[in-house]
Amino acid sequence: MAAARRLDREAALDRIMRAFWERGYGATSIDDLEAATGLKRGSLYHAFGDKAGMYRAALVRYRECVDAPIRAALDDPDPRCAIGRFLEANLAALAEGGRPTGCLTTNACLEVDRTPADTARDSLLAAETALYDTLRRAQAAGTIAPGRDLRALARFFVGVVRGAAVVHRATGDVGFARDILREALARLEAEA
Repeated sequence: MAAARRLDREAALDRIMRAFWERGYGATSIDDLEAATGLKRGSLYHAFGDKAGMYRAALVRYRECVDAPIRAALDDPDPRCAIGRFLEANLAALAEGGRPTGCLTTNACLEVDRTPADTARDSLLAAETALYDTLRRAQAAGTIAPGRDLRALARFFVGVVRGAAVVHRATGDVGFARDILREALARLEAEA
């Protein structure tokens, strides 16, 4: 019984995540979340708390289901290859059919209502840390100059992938995002 309840909660959370991803926090009403999940507002409040709590839960779910596999690309033993795979994984996530445009975390950062900002910030910082660790491996391997500011370079790549997500959200054109990420990879190659 508990496993069935957990599965229902995860399915509802996936639908909540999608609703927020499609419309944004401010434009998504509790009525929209009821329609998306098939649950009554009392059940939603009981399971997830208020609207901000539902949004935080959706952002955590996004981090687990979408961001974590992308960051896993950074585990490649070759740091340069890892960064390339990371950029490709971001592009693949944007291009995946059936998904809303853009990136839920990036969209959360752009929302006027900053209620769930801490959760979005945590996702950005996790990406920065993973990139920084990968770049340190590259520097230790001698493929990035010893004096290079790796924190700044990691932040550059976070900005690039989030910028590509914003462009994708605005245009729906994955080719536009592909060009941005290809140029970022060229910059990494120029670091050699």
